[in-house]
Amino acid sequence: MVVIRAFSLVSSRARTFLYLMCVALAIWVVNFARNQAAGPAPDLIVRFQHLKQLRQELEDQYIE
Repeated sequence: MVVIRAFSLVSSRARTFLYLMCVALAIWVVNFARNQAAGPAPDLIVRFQHLKQLRQELEDQYIE
């Protein structure tokens, strides 16, 4: 009841924004649940090791 009254007090643009934020939150919750069901995520060091190597290669090319 209070939520419905609060939604009627905000503008159409703000209401659209709130709806989109609710959809984004729902998508995030579903993805979070899927990731939890898949098991533990790999270590961040291992995940970003390739990016560190790529950055180093790009820096080396820029210096040369």
